[in-house]
Amino acid sequence: MSTAEQPTSAPTNPVAKARKSVTITLLEPLQRQGQTITTVQLLKPRVGELRGIALNELLTSKPEALVNLLPRITQPMITEKEIWAMDGDGLVQMAVEVVSFLSGTDSTLQE
Repeated sequence: MSTAEQPTSAPTNPVAKARKSVTITLLEPLQRQGQTITTVQLLKPRVGELRGIALNELLTSKPEALVNLLPRITQPMITEKEIWAMDGDGLVQMAVEVVSFLSGTDSTLQE
């Protein structure tokens, strides 16, 4: 396996460390420019990152709302195009954590 093909994990980001987050191991890894992304760190959204998104749509896991939010809170940043191309189980994994963040039931969070 060459260096470019090795699995990529969520990076340790100093900004991310200051916020609550959860690391998700994707059931179906993402492919990006010769790299495989196997884990994604979701940061607990701040109010500014929720701008323009109806909270009720996030709480009901509406895909369009999640596609708007996830690029703002993922490390590495997952693009809207990548999210739309994901398998449904990957989106559901992230949706469960987003709802957990917003509802205050974030028992799996890392500080």
